[in-house]
Amino acid sequence: MINITIEELNTERSNWLNSNGNGRNHQDQRFGQYISNKYGYSGNVPDIFYTESVDTAYTRIMEYHNFDKMIKRSETIKNILDNE
Repeated sequence: MINITIEELNTERSNWLNSNGNGRNHQDQRFGQYISNKYGYSGNVPDIFYTESVDTAYTRIMEYHNFDKMIKRSETIKNILDNE
């Protein structure tokens, strides 16, 4: 398993969008390519290396690590607690 936290991923995405928008960086890297290289995603799991869209690569990473499900569970628990 690749060691990236949801906080790191969100920071990487935010920094990328601030510096590069939805495009490539000054080294002609895509966001998914950059994340693959930095965090050691081998074998393109998830398949983000050639993905041009920052949001698509971000979503695939979120799904791969089940971060999306963790967020939904957290929101559900918060809603339950708020309604008690």
